[in-house]
Amino acid sequence: MNDFCSVSLSDKLTPWSLIEKRIEGALVGDFVIALFNPQSIERNWQLKSVIDICLQSRRGDTPVLIARQVGRENQTKKFFTLKTIPFKEIDMLSIIIIGNSQTTLVDEIFLTPRGYLQN
Repeated sequence: MNDFCSVSLSDKLTPWSLIEKRIEGALVGDFVIALFNPQSIERNWQLKSVIDICLQSRRGDTPVLIARQVGRENQTKKFFTLKTIPFKEIDMLSIIIIGNSQTTLVDEIFLTPRGYLQN
């Protein structure tokens, strides 16, 4: 894969307006975006807001990976699209990776080609 960015959706220490600005910049730069601290019982609207922002500039069928409990015994990974994210299944143990304009899913491999690869 090429460049990517990671953004925490926790607004406990970072103002939400700054988090939104970071997401918008990542979208303009066509970065693959990894989201952590995506959603908790108290913070349950931020992820939906970010996905709505993404849908303004990315296709609804953009691949999304939701990995949960990464590095732990009960680790899981599931693939969705921007339009089919199951918000109720996501918590603070989840990491969400949103593909860029070139990302595809090939045999359960999240693939974002570099310049020398052909689609």
